[in-house]
Amino acid sequence: MGFCTCGETEQHHIELPVGDDAIVGDVAQEYASLQKESTQLIDKLRNISPISADAKASLSNTQDVEKQLLAVKSLEPSVQIISQIQPVSAQICKGVTDILQMLMDNEDWEEDKAHIQSLLWCFYFCIVFDSVKLSTPQIHNTLYFYRRCIPKVQSVYTLPLKESDSGDLTFFLAENNPMQKKLVNSLNKERKEEITKILATLCNSIVYALASRFGILSDSVRSFYCYTLTSMLLILDCLWNQGIFKNGMIKIGKAVSELVNSSAIGKECLSYLRYGSRTFPLNTTPSSIRRAILKNTD
Repeated sequence: MGFCTCGETEQHHIELPVGDDAIVGDVAQEYASLQKESTQLIDKLRNISPISADAKASLSNTQDVEKQLLAVKSLEPSVQIISQIQPVSAQICKGVTDILQMLMDNEDWEEDKAHIQSLLWCFYFCIVFDSVKLSTPQIHNTLYFYRRCIPKVQSVYTLPLKESDSGDLTFFLAENNPMQKKLVNSLNKERKEEITKILATLCNSIVYALASRFGILSDSVRSFYCYTLTSMLLILDCLWNQGIFKNGMIKIGKAVSELVNSSAIGKECLSYLRYGSRTFPLNTTPSSIRRAILKNTD
């Protein structure tokens, strides 16, 4: 395992793994299965099947039970994939809160590399899931057609997803960034000040890992840290009243600079900041940072 050791800076930071095992090899054992399960879910959602002809035909045959049943059966493989979203997102959210609680209660939390990497993975999943959700209309379309068919078939067929659960899932996915909102809601409670200090430290740690290993990090590791950094910045932007561009706990200028220097992945992350931050481009955003984000996202 490779580690980055950064020099003294104004912001506190810790060493993070920078070798190729940083993404999958360093998580705590109790979170290994969640990492695998969440990775598989993302892959399945990216490749979810388009709406079948049978499902489309059900719109014009709303009273024909046989047509509705054919539609449900054609949608079932995709519905089974989509039904995994709620339990996985709940586990991710619980993982974040449990790990943060553990770190807050541990005076030497910075030495707990495995749980720190597990926490970073959860934030990585958050932004990737929200991105896939926005860019994969089949997810919404599948639920839409499925929910239209439920009333006619639920008495004659065992549904892969109950009507009430499909309603909850539809409500969850109606958010632009459902995982981000779920995490913010769960973190915006007790001990918020301690939580934000830990997240700020991790953001600074990623920034200096990216900076000190420029040109050395593999593309996959740089991508992982860019996405994770952006995910945490957006969440902190919601947790801090003044947002990320005014709070002095994060070296936001250096963070933006590292994203600018990270090619296509970095520009994608800058777009997330531009369109996802609630405090951009308010007057609280320094002009140099505002220009850098706008220039690299046009």
